[in-house]
Amino acid sequence: MDGHDITLNTILWSEHWQRLIFPILVNDDLLAWQGRYFGTEKKAKWITKGKIDEIVYTVGNPKASTLVLVEDIISAIKVGHLPDCCVMPLFGSHISTKRLLTIRRFYDMEVVIWLDHDKMIESVKYCKSARDLGLKARTVISDKDPKKYSEQEILDKLKKP
Repeated sequence: MDGHDITLNTILWSEHWQRLIFPILVNDDLLAWQGRYFGTEKKAKWITKGKIDEIVYTVGNPKASTLVLVEDIISAIKVGHLPDCCVMPLFGSHISTKRLLTIRRFYDMEVVIWLDHDKMIESVKYCKSARDLGLKARTVISDKDPKKYSEQEILDKLKKP
């Protein structure tokens, strides 16, 4: 992430909590936030406040032809750099039927489910559920988290097989 990403996404640093803070703002209203821990003590890597599972939040190009679902906000920001990607962080690895129905209602684009490698089976299951609900959906299975790839590698991973 660079300075532009930090400003665009209103990312904050808490010295006291040793966390990057990712506020989830819609129309300047704080709906929730997530914090990523970078300290040396044994603490939870991520902490979430607010009803994050009810939020449909995207970064990137809202007029894109592809909606990519990823686990975390850092991956969303990274994948959202691509010009033809709208990216939805799930703030975890679960995709509810309610969220899939919301996506079907409001997003007329192909859905790509790209969860971390340890959630490969869940990715396939959620893709099937999305298709059953009438979405055009596919998965990306990779060895690393989306945020660990370069933009060119992300582009290559998202190309249709």
